[in-house]
Amino acid sequence: MKEVKDYYNTFQYPKINLFTNKQKKKHKKLILKILSYGKIFLKDIDQKKILDAGCGTGEKAVFLLKMVGKL
Repeated sequence: MKEVKDYYNTFQYPKINLFTNKQKKKHKKLILKILSYGKIFLKDIDQKKILDAGCGTGEKAVFLLKMVGKL
């Protein structure tokens, strides 16, 4: 497990802080759409734990965390 952690610490992806405003808007729109399928709103997930299992790079989870942290 240490090897995997070291790999991702060395080659971090995604680099959320490098997103353009257009990309941020696109991600926000997509995340809100995904949440809407479960009738979930951003205000409802504040201070909640969310499992992102088997979802690729976790890019959307990282972006969601940044969105909720700014509420």
